[in-house]
Amino acid sequence: TAQVSTGVNTVKCTLCRIYVLEYSQPVAMQVWRLKQTEACFSFADVVQAKQFPMRTLRDALRHITRTEGIGGLYSGLAPTVATTIPSSALYLTAYEYARDALTEHMESQKSLAPGVAGASARSFAATAVSPLEMIRTRIQAGAKGGMVTLAREIVQSEGSAALFRGLGATLWRDVPFSALYWTGFEGCKKIALEANPSLGVTASFMSGALAGGASAFVTTPFDVVKTRHQVHFAAGTEPPPTLTNLMSDIYRKEGGAALMTGWSARTIKAAAACSIMIGTYDFVKALIHSMRP
Repeated sequence: TAQVSTGVNTVKCTLCRIYVLEYSQPVAMQVWRLKQTEACFSFADVVQAKQFPMRTLRDALRHITRTEGIGGLYSGLAPTVATTIPSSALYLTAYEYARDALTEHMESQKSLAPGVAGASARSFAATAVSPLEMIRTRIQAGAKGGMVTLAREIVQSEGSAALFRGLGATLWRDVPFSALYWTGFEGCKKIALEANPSLGVTASFMSGALAGGASAFVTTPFDVVKTRHQVHFAAGTEPPPTLTNLMSDIYRKEGGAALMTGWSARTIKAAAACSIMIGTYDFVKALIHSMRP
């Protein structure tokens, strides 16, 4: 039954992620370009700031559609799909197992189980798909070639360890986000269903949006530092000493506002994506359960 459950989770995650990616990729692309523009002021060898003048979500949308067409909004979609489907399957399956196990063994502190399970599951999934994430980032930064070709080039020129470069920065961003998101989601869903049990899956859609948007906003500085870190490597410059030092450097030289670059696009994207993903996931789960004899 464990194997069947894992297979069902994989199917659910695949359906959810394909649906989410189709609608969230344009916003995700704008988030990336906004953060990349901000990085130019510290890493001028990536692009000249005057040639890439994007400071808001509207600027990013206008610039991408003018210079690259509508297709530019979906740049990197293929590697994104290849990255997020296995990642989500691992992530959500690991989360549910960890949450249930922790809830059973944390009788007096059950409210902490979602946060701990979310952080643990994200650490596991992010490490497993780190090479795909690195290649996806390179493609969205402008690298040419397919995923296999890029992977081969990276290994040949930089060593196999380079495929895991940026994992620390990814965990730096994703672990706090996951801990906050699942704590908020489970709490909001519980409150919503207690207030109106007839909400059903609607509670998941609403709770996912609230928890996802709030968590994305709070963790935007971590996302900005992660992007700077990876753009820095892609530009071929010396790596920053540490992530905390890089954050301090951005704050000192550019102010606190620089750490919130792209917060509006990131928040909107996360709210929509989390709502669709977890809502669809719970809907498919209920549908599959109802089909069982």
